[in-house]
Amino acid sequence: MIGVVTVTYNSEDVLDDFLDSMAAQTADFRLFVVDNASADRSVERVSAVDDPRIRLLVQSENLGIAVGNNVGVRAALDEDCDEIVLLNNDTVFDATLLGDLSARAEESSADVVIPSLRYHEAPDRVWFEAATFARWRGSVPVATDPAPVPSVTEIECACTCCALFDRSVFDRVGLMDERYFVYWDDTDFFYRCHEAGLTMMLDSSLVVLHKVSTLTGGEDSAFSQTERIKNRVYFIRKHHSGPRRWVGLGATLVNVVRLVVTAPSRRHRLRSLLAAYRAGMRIPILPLA
Repeated sequence: MIGVVTVTYNSEDVLDDFLDSMAAQTADFRLFVVDNASADRSVERVSAVDDPRIRLLVQSENLGIAVGNNVGVRAALDEDCDEIVLLNNDTVFDATLLGDLSARAEESSADVVIPSLRYHEAPDRVWFEAATFARWRGSVPVATDPAPVPSVTEIECACTCCALFDRSVFDRVGLMDERYFVYWDDTDFFYRCHEAGLTMMLDSSLVVLHKVSTLTGGEDSAFSQTERIKNRVYFIRKHHSGPRRWVGLGATLVNVVRLVVTAPSRRHRLRSLLAAYRAGMRIPILPLA
């Protein structure tokens, strides 16, 4: 059985399409909806669906995406799910997606399988498929070029917008690092999977349509940029030492400058991004619980 974990936070506007896609799935699944204290009608919308395959786990406060995913993963493991899919709810997909991901994992003996992620408003345009780790930039992920034709390829890094994991993955690498509130939590998790030698595959014939950054204000919003800088700094400090750490942190400062130059209010953006950089330097690096 496949356990699907999705984290909602003020997701009411995107839930109808997502729930319709889930209801149409041909594979046997359980859907674990973890609501991070939404202020809209997300909980009511999910509660109104009469489907015994849905588990609604309402949190009393919003502690971030990594915490929410971990709540759902633990619940899926407790219900003896063989595979677990982490899946954004601002997505739309075909009725065979879950079964196809599972079949690809079995055929390729993969620990992790991801699909091609396309723009919801432009389905022929790839948003993201996979990435490699740029070691001398602090192992920041660098997106690879989309495959010219549908193919199955081994990868180093992806994102948890949609990713199927064998349940054994969580025994081997643990759960997600809850010190990430949003952004870089999936990079951190895939880095640990890569370092553990797990087999991770991209099947670009499988497609998920993503309503990109619908729930975080857009990729260029001040919130998105500050969270990305803070967590990038923490990620580099956590996984590297010596010259590689300092080169990675220096590259992050260069990125701060680039973001400031393109901002409409440069002085305010500089202050906020430098504050985010300092916050990333202060996050304690502790063993995962």
